[in-house]
Amino acid sequence: MNNWMITGRLTKDPQTIGTQTGNLLTKIYIAVRRDFRDKQTNEYESDFYLFKAFGKTADYIYKHVKKGDLVEIQGRPTNNNFEKDGEKIYRDDYIIQSISRLSAKKEVN
Repeated sequence: MNNWMITGRLTKDPQTIGTQTGNLLTKIYIAVRRDFRDKQTNEYESDFYLFKAFGKTADYIYKHVKKGDLVEIQGRPTNNNFEKDGEKIYRDDYIIQSISRLSAKKEVN
């Protein structure tokens, strides 16, 4: 079993589309702060991930989660390997199994 739990902020608003089978697909981009700082700038570095959600989870994200929100995601990686123009493409996708909105984006006055 290969499950992830990750906490981060959305870098843009969710992107939701309908699939060919009639399901909803929502994509979100998450920035996750690393535990250490850059030695030269003394700023935290971040990793960036694309997560996908389907069905009711996709609908919840579309309605309740926005750019800048802090979320906790439980999910799993999956291989999405395909051929394009005669070349084999290897890509990992991250599928959301559950999501919790921890806080909304902080508004700056």
